Amino acid sequence: SNLVSEFRRELPRQQAQEAGYGLAALIDGLWLRAALSGKALDKPLAHSLTRHFITQHLPTD
Repeated sequence: SNLVSEFRRELPRQQAQEAGYGLAALIDGLWLRAALSGKALDKPLAHSLTRHFITQHLPTD
């Protein structure tokens, strides 16, 4: 996936796959929750959650 490819720039293959699939699942879950609730997606919250996920999976050096 494109997400795995992007994580692969900074992470070993296995970690990149886990991070990419995890981020995809998070994004899918955000959209699904919004669709099922009948409310608009909370964009600031979605941005914050995805940014937090990404920073937790990338090296800090």
